[in-house]
Amino acid sequence: LALRVPESLLKITLTNLLRNAIEHSAGGTVSIHLKGDTLSIRDTGKGIAAADLPNIFERSYTTKTEGTGLGLNMVRRICDRYGWQIAVHSEQGKGTCVELVF
Repeated sequence: LALRVPESLLKITLTNLLRNAIEHSAGGTVSIHLKGDTLSIRDTGKGIAAADLPNIFERSYTTKTEGTGLGLNMVRRICDRYGWQIAVHSEQGKGTCVELVF
């Protein structure tokens, strides 16, 4: 997969998604898969409450006590800028999967 995007923006995107998966998996697993133009990051963590899912990309929205709510907002803005599709699937108690289609 070759992307025409500044390396710094790709790092911001991947770092935020991976950090969230690692922080919320607490002893579980994080898996990363690239198939064609689709990157999937899946964790076996606590998952995201259905009521929170519509808000996760909003600026300043966070469920972490020390979070800023800027990470996923930046990811969304980068995806919008480059025409990437992002989808988040989550079930409480079972984990979360983020799919990026470049």
